[in-house]
Amino acid sequence: MQISTATVVLVVAAVIQVNAGVLSPGEKAVDVVSDTSEYASGAGTHKQLLGPQSSSQSILAALDWQWQALEKSVGPGLSNTSTTCYMNVILQCLSYTPPLTQYLLSQRHWKECPIRLQRRDSFCSLCAMDLHVNRVFICHRSPEYPLRPYYFIDHLKAISPTLRPEQQEDAHEFLTFLLASFQKCILHGQRKLKQKRTETSTWLDAIFGGRIISRVRCHACDTISSTYQTCLGLSLDVDTVSTLEKALGNFIAADVVQEYDCSKCKETGPANKQLMLHRPPMVLSLHLKRFTFDTASGEMRKVNRRVQFPRILDLAPYTLDTDGIFIPYRLYAIVVHAGKSCNKGHYRAYVKSASPQRWYCMDDEQASQSTFFFCFSLELTVLLNDACARIADGYRLERH
Repeated sequence: MQISTATVVLVVAAVIQVNAGVLSPGEKAVDVVSDTSEYASGAGTHKQLLGPQSSSQSILAALDWQWQALEKSVGPGLSNTSTTCYMNVILQCLSYTPPLTQYLLSQRHWKECPIRLQRRDSFCSLCAMDLHVNRVFICHRSPEYPLRPYYFIDHLKAISPTLRPEQQEDAHEFLTFLLASFQKCILHGQRKLKQKRTETSTWLDAIFGGRIISRVRCHACDTISSTYQTCLGLSLDVDTVSTLEKALGNFIAADVVQEYDCSKCKETGPANKQLMLHRPPMVLSLHLKRFTFDTASGEMRKVNRRVQFPRILDLAPYTLDTDGIFIPYRLYAIVVHAGKSCNKGHYRAYVKSASPQRWYCMDDEQASQSTFFFCFSLELTVLLNDACARIADGYRLERH
């Protein structure tokens, strides 16, 4: 498949969100490194490398990774107040992320929300998202009548002080701010020390959070020093690549660091530094950077390059110590940006509905059925993928 950017390209990026671990009810997540027997036989469900098992397993067990029965499989469009298409597309994509939506529909957050219970007049972005998905899938009259997401529009500054009402914003930045706001709402009232320790073991982190490993190898003594950092996605340069796999390959390519102070041999000299995924997120955002600074003109310019990407994305080559295990991801939502500059344009989303799963175009107030292949002739900005287990689109997934 190709991301077409022939005439109109992206504002900032293409994001691929992926759900990397469909678990059966009661199934426990295991270390993807140590348990390979089921993958070798082709009979295993996709497993995920996790952090502390005691907390992560219980959180994952409480999440529904596949759609359950809903009153409606697809909701309405969203009203655009002249500059909120960037918000609409992210809300649409998040609404069709099964574990997030179904957790909120279960009312578990609403019943336990520390902000709502302490001060009912305070804004909680997760309660707002809870209200939104209930309106989308349960309460709203018909997809013919659009919703106005006033609970987000009226509280932009509470989500991030950098967001400006009546100003077009970047969809990827809004997604980043919104997820951070969700996490703050979950951890509201926690002491700072406890909050830092628990922020990677919340149900939100179980869906969207991952971990990157940074390894530095000293040229003098070959000692490898490793550090870890959490992530909500990867930013990929696409200025010189034509495929998503090449962009990911460049991301994990080792760079030479000069004047590295080795703590082992005490020498100062060159070293190789490499980033890799250590724990792939259940939902991964791949940010394709569609603009770069042009030194000749002194201005930002767009990267008008077609980027091919597979229908099934395998993250194994970019993840540390997977022993050839297949880690598949499948597309379920897309954000498209059409515009002639980095500062102007219009967003729309393509989402795969709940069961029965069909593609829909969400263009502000309009919600209309579409086709999967139609999406690939568009200027894509955000892609969202859910995980494949053993079967995808009628064929068996095998390591290729």
